[in-house]
Amino acid sequence: MRDFADVEGSQILREEYDKGLEFLKGKNKDYKKATTCFRKAAVAGNPLASYRFAICLSLGLGGKKPDDQRAIGWLLKAVDAEVAEAVREYALCLINGFVVRQDTVKGLEYLNKAIELGSSQAKVDLADYYISLNDSGNTVDTDKVEELLSTALKEGNAKAANLLGVINGKGMLGFTENADKAFEYFKQAGELGLDKAYFNVAYMLDEKYKANPTEELVPQIISYYEKAKSSGFLAAYQELIFIYCDQIYGLCDNVKAKMLFVEFVNECNKPLEFDLDCIIQPLDRIDDFEGKKKLFKQLIDSIKPK
Repeated sequence: MRDFADVEGSQILREEYDKGLEFLKGKNKDYKKATTCFRKAAVAGNPLASYRFAICLSLGLGGKKPDDQRAIGWLLKAVDAEVAEAVREYALCLINGFVVRQDTVKGLEYLNKAIELGSSQAKVDLADYYISLNDSGNTVDTDKVEELLSTALKEGNAKAANLLGVINGKGMLGFTENADKAFEYFKQAGELGLDKAYFNVAYMLDEKYKANPTEELVPQIISYYEKAKSSGFLAAYQELIFIYCDQIYGLCDNVKAKMLFVEFVNECNKPLEFDLDCIIQPLDRIDDFEGKKKLFKQLIDSIKPK
């Protein structure tokens, strides 16, 4: 990839790009400002900024509607400069026929090129592609899949750990079903920064608890669901609400369940279109815990994004 030093005014380009990253990933996130910074650096010739600006355009992070046509143009500038993640994104566009004409063969060529350029995530994407082929009844090289994911995991890729957890947990690709191995992979994925992987950890502990209720497991289950919730994983809210409703866990905390439901509504970015007291009063009169769960399930399903 072309170095910053090859670009005129490289110091300015670097500063704008770094400011963009800070607005994108820092404590004080501002996607609109991040998009502006990436645009300035991209227009001036920064290939990394071209990639970031393309993603911002595609997601509509600049305060405007997503613009995939403009996005692909900027993405291709980054691809020409051999930005690994841009090459990977373009490969996925080709494989899935997103914005561009579908061309799986060409897409796989670009995906392998992204791997050569150092993209860890491209290894996971290629493994995922092979898994999708297997799901369709095609024979795939399982050793290749394991090699791709294991290598990506060694490079610290959380999604590789999560996918290895899925494969081992379900016994896919000829792997022996191994719940203990799956649990460790999911936990590792969470520790590497994929908070929603903690949902899988919590779910496995939850199933273990339901099969053999052990009091010390309950705080662990709640803790892992809370970690998954922190990433905005909606299913975690639902499971936590049910835990605080269900007598099997020994908690039966209506107030906590209702607070979680309000958080869930806010996370869905939907206004609460009814008085919360309309929930509290009937809920407090329901002695049947399954009835409580049923009520919350109906409310959750009415709020969830379609």
